[in-house]
Amino acid sequence: CATGTIPPDALPECSLQFFSIKVTDLSYSLSWPLQVHGFVAARDSVDHKRNYLFRCTRDSCQTLTKKDPFLRITGPSRAVLLIDKVVVEVQLKVKGDKESEDEVLAFKCFEFQQSCPLKDGIPTRIPGQRCKLECALAVLPKSIGATVGFRIVDGSWPDQCPGLIVCKTDNAKEEEVV
Repeated sequence: CATGTIPPDALPECSLQFFSIKVTDLSYSLSWPLQVHGFVAARDSVDHKRNYLFRCTRDSCQTLTKKDPFLRITGPSRAVLLIDKVVVEVQLKVKGDKESEDEVLAFKCFEFQQSCPLKDGIPTRIPGQRCKLECALAVLPKSIGATVGFRIVDGSWPDQCPGLIVCKTDNAKEEEVV
């Protein structure tokens, strides 16, 4: 955990903010509900490792329905920076009765570049062979990201207490960002 002054290399950069990923337009061979597992991940020029937006194992897959076709976004674990290009990887499967009967839902890589004509919050449709994915996202032109974590070291979190995490910087002592 870093404390004190803001590091000199912490400069505002262009980043992508993912709001939702929706599965639409199923092929004729698929029908709702779907037991989905796999991942959607982003790779940027800062770190070429997968930065997961959605990730479910076969044993803990997510059920998608026609009424609720949105993947449960659990990431990214850090900002997705749009300095050069961002590659988004999609590997999603529909769970069958046996692992050998699992079907590919979406298997694709695509790129976002800073020069892409994306408007904030406008869905971006990614066509596939078995479905389409709609990504609602925004380009944040000058953003600074931070990762904040906490853990309970003794006991458990009380159900009646929703909790509040407050972050502050040394340069803005009077402001709170939640």
